[in-house]
Amino acid sequence: MAREYRPAGTLQLRYEDIAQDGRALINSIPPALGSVWRALLVDVKDPNVLQKRGILPILSRIKIDVTEHVVSPFRPYTVEGYGEQLSGIADDYTRVLFNVHARISAKGGHAVFAGAPDAVDLVGTMFAEHVFTRPFAPKEERRVLPADLIAAGLTVEGEQPFEPARTVIAEPEGATAIDPAFVRGEVPLAMGLMHTDANQHVNSLVYPRLFEEALLRRLATLGRPLAVRARTMEIGYRRPSFAGDVLRVDTRLFERPAHGTQPARLVALGVFMGNDEPIEHGRVFIRLVLAS
Repeated sequence: MAREYRPAGTLQLRYEDIAQDGRALINSIPPALGSVWRALLVDVKDPNVLQKRGILPILSRIKIDVTEHVVSPFRPYTVEGYGEQLSGIADDYTRVLFNVHARISAKGGHAVFAGAPDAVDLVGTMFAEHVFTRPFAPKEERRVLPADLIAAGLTVEGEQPFEPARTVIAEPEGATAIDPAFVRGEVPLAMGLMHTDANQHVNSLVYPRLFEEALLRRLATLGRPLAVRARTMEIGYRRPSFAGDVLRVDTRLFERPAHGTQPARLVALGVFMGNDEPIEHGRVFIRLVLAS
């Protein structure tokens, strides 16, 4: 059934959330997820009912798009969103998914230069898919079924196919391959406590920053322009990493030519894995679409 976006609060920005030309960086959008979560819990009688049963919604996929709207870090984002619990079909068993949809807007402006339009406009949109699980239970007890949520007094409505994380790195249509295959990442990525969160693993939003930095190193090696900004990001999470792990990220680049008013775009695919693991054992799969 159709769901309506509802007010979910505001989000104060950091100076580093906005590029030098005033356009929003893609990493400025994920914190809006917390605003939607808080709004969803307002009317819940016992917001800790699942936590008491050891059940948590763990991020399994996130997709973000940002616009060309010029904004100032001194003007907060306005967040609207909604959530929906669904029974996700995966192979021969059922997973329970929780999807969060959000759209983020802001009044225009620039931190330094005057004259930027000050109208309120869309900054970006976000879709975040979660899988309910018992992350701290023994492996054979982690699966959460619809009956587990119903027993906790929650409802499960509708169904949605569960897409494996690896689908994120499918070859993009209409793009020309720069790399015939994935290029091995040679820089080791050492995970420390600074990369982790309360869920006892590397935070989901650490990977986009690490990938974009790896991508810039790759572009520099190829002699390509570095003044590019991620417009679209999609990540699929297969399994976690922990403090003490050493990872690598392999990359593969494609180019989509300019078309009409659309500029040429770079499509970058990436796979995070243990430093000595093969690509088929990837932990996190990511796709960025970038342009100047």
